[in-house]
Amino acid sequence: MELSLFDRARRKRTFGALVPYTALLILLHAVILSPLYLWSSSDVILAGMILDECAYVLSQVCNYLFYLVSFATLLFCVSRFGWRESTGWFFLYAAAVVIRYGANLLSSALIGGFVTWESFTDTVLPYLLLDVAFDLILMGGLAVLFILLGLRRARARFTAEKKENLFFSYLPFDRLFDFKNPLLLAAALLSLIPGGVQILERIYYDISYGMPSDAVDLLWMVLYYLSDLFCIALGYFFMVLLLNRFFLKEARARAEYNATAIL
Repeated sequence: MELSLFDRARRKRTFGALVPYTALLILLHAVILSPLYLWSSSDVILAGMILDECAYVLSQVCNYLFYLVSFATLLFCVSRFGWRESTGWFFLYAAAVVIRYGANLLSSALIGGFVTWESFTDTVLPYLLLDVAFDLILMGGLAVLFILLGLRRARARFTAEKKENLFFSYLPFDRLFDFKNPLLLAAALLSLIPGGVQILERIYYDISYGMPSDAVDLLWMVLYYLSDLFCIALGYFFMVLLLNRFFLKEARARAEYNATAIL
């Protein structure tokens, strides 16, 4: 279905608003916090100190927010404008991933020492290509899959009944947990991705390096897993807040447009 002039303007504004938020998160995570953590953790005096721990936690927060903002925007665009009209998100996300991993690897390499062209082509570039490919296939692929799972039935029903736009039909949310609402179901699935990948990485690490040696190590292991689950829950609430904010902005813009059209 062809978008109206109003819908095209709203889609353009959405993509335009995504850029500065994404750029800020990339700057904080890849250029400032991640290299800072690498530098402090490799220093004998600073390792394990408050600066080291704060840099790690804040870099993880920025990492989660990068994905949550990206996925919430994709869910909004698909439900509001449709899949065909949301292809711009994929180009923006791919560009953000390349810049994010590239800036992180380069800044980390500079912390470790001067980067020559030979070391860049032999070490940095292969890791960059591998990280970008992994992210686009796993994170982007899961996001598309989970949105398809969340919206499949609703999209089929609304197409058959020729009802109102799916986004406005299921928002605003009247309950926090209502997985019969396809947008809430898709948001719940999307919030699982960053934390779920982190949990899988922890499981691989724990299997590779063996079981904890004492009760203290076991306690730390449990706390790390609990923190990942806590981040998944917070991610869901964050996605719900973002979708409600998208709805309020769209409703306000539509009301202003209709008022202008009447005048």
